[in-house]
Amino acid sequence: MDNVWNYLEQRIREYGCGFLAIVDPDKYVLSDLSRLCRALRAANVDGVLVGGTILKKGHEHYGKIVLALRQGLPDAPVIIFPGGSGMYRSLVPGADAIFFRQLISGTNRKYLYTEQCLAGIRAKRMGIEAIAVGYVFVRSRAIQRAADITNTTPVREADTERAVGLAILSESTGKRLIWFERGSNAEAPVPEPFIKTVSAHPLVELPIMVSGGLRTAENVRAVVRAGARLTGVGTVIEQSKDIEATLSPLVSAAHWRASSA
Repeated sequence: MDNVWNYLEQRIREYGCGFLAIVDPDKYVLSDLSRLCRALRAANVDGVLVGGTILKKGHEHYGKIVLALRQGLPDAPVIIFPGGSGMYRSLVPGADAIFFRQLISGTNRKYLYTEQCLAGIRAKRMGIEAIAVGYVFVRSRAIQRAADITNTTPVREADTERAVGLAILSESTGKRLIWFERGSNAEAPVPEPFIKTVSAHPLVELPIMVSGGLRTAENVRAVVRAGARLTGVGTVIEQSKDIEATLSPLVSAAHWRASSA
């Protein structure tokens, strides 16, 4: 896909909110991928984020997962989602783009600067589109491990002033997106008032992405109603026995504009 960000913007305009499936390579074997891709195509997801916190199964397995997804999803972008192994090591051939993120809710030089310097050259050489993202942890039990690893203090639910400031920082430094992350299998999604305060602020123009704790269509409708323009879902996919049946209502909730047409 030539320009993934233009494609995502178009999907947001058309549907109201985009829906991205999150695939952790550690949770899948290659034989799972054909069934997974069929279900994701049938559910009409807008793209796939590929990455994980540790990549326990190794870089080679990760690369094979990316290639299998690319082959199985010809009409949707496969986007690298850099995990704890680092942005540089997360770059593998076959992906359409990388969410070139800065963990702006922390002060760890590695996740603000070092990884980006290493990965930028490699992404260019591989021809992988870099989509600049401001990445923010929102406090929950599920995000605490990642916060400890990255030496990050997650934003508290009540600290919307900090969240607005981080959104404006992201925009001022050229990001395309501000992503509020609650963590894999979070106990609840990012709260509606938190999202609404940021999305409705007169100085915030960046689209908002929300992930973590989105298990039901109502969860998705709530964050979309509050102002999210992209959603990411992973745990429900991993835990589902019928991925299409599980995902379709969530995707429809994100694609509210198409549903109401």
